[in-house]
Amino acid sequence: MQENFDSGLKYLEKFKGLEIDGAGFEEISGISEETFDKVMERIGTWMMGKRQADKRAGKPTPPSFIAATCNPTHKWLKGRVYEKWADGTLQDNFKYIPSSVYDNPYIEEDWIESKRRSMTPLKFKMFVDGDWNINLNKKPFFLYFDREKHVTKETLTINNIFPLVLSFDFNSYPCTCVVLQYIPGYGVYFYETIQVDQGTQGIINSGKLERYRTGPYLLNIVGDRSGHSHSSQADILEGGEMNTDYLKLQNYFNVPVDEETRKQNGLHTWSRGVMSQLFWTMPVFVQESTNAPLINDFETGQVVEKTGKLFKDRNKGHGQDAGDAARYGIHHLFPKGSSDINLAAHQIIR
Repeated sequence: MQENFDSGLKYLEKFKGLEIDGAGFEEISGISEETFDKVMERIGTWMMGKRQADKRAGKPTPPSFIAATCNPTHKWLKGRVYEKWADGTLQDNFKYIPSSVYDNPYIEEDWIESKRRSMTPLKFKMFVDGDWNINLNKKPFFLYFDREKHVTKETLTINNIFPLVLSFDFNSYPCTCVVLQYIPGYGVYFYETIQVDQGTQGIINSGKLERYRTGPYLLNIVGDRSGHSHSSQADILEGGEMNTDYLKLQNYFNVPVDEETRKQNGLHTWSRGVMSQLFWTMPVFVQESTNAPLINDFETGQVVEKTGKLFKDRNKGHGQDAGDAARYGIHHLFPKGSSDINLAAHQIIR
């Protein structure tokens, strides 16, 4: 079956009633994560009554499995499978088998050399050598972000003297918090990216914010303007007042939220210039082990050339939840944009 996700979520209704024991994907990075999850849901549903009877009778039953191939990619598959395999946290029912063309006994050296001559060095390193960390983004929104320069394997230590910024992107799937800090004289530090489904209440319930609530930190809670909107789906506070994302966070952390926080989101064209100035002039440190979604968004964020906006299409792996949260945090730290960043850059201890 060929995916036609662009027709909308109704496409997935074709899977209703599908009964299968196994599925195969050729180049799985080309499908949406929603389609993959729907297939996962239908695996093991073929003749379930007979399967159950065979198990009780001690007869063999076919395994339920999905097999897939893929090239290195920056889409959803990288964070869900490759990066978890790389850091040893891949769930037990998943198995990633690394391989490249060099593992094919029928590939001749002449063929490899022909690809070396015909492909750009970055494409060769990605598609022939199998390097998942190559960035082929030709229309970067986050100009001057450089994994080699800005990402560190070291564990960064939070400075308790200066404010710690918890910057939120208030989507439900996922709700995202980027934890960052500006230390005058030293630079900007990105400590962690937290993503949890079920909105702001979901990220609070997860316990992943608890260390910041109970720690010795001076917290600044920021985000985008949607956090001020009243929603009928939010809790109702005492006295009948409708809740908002910012009120939930204010009550949870027991700290006031600036009423001016992102009453109006900055234009994407302005924001792009600010972020580009940040990466060009300031020391920026992104902790690799805890910021995979953020690094991915920094590398894959694309500009819409006609409008200057940040391209977003969740179905194609460009949700930009972490990238947005990071932008809001930087806007808070440097409200005058590039001029504030330039001033801060002159104060860096050399």
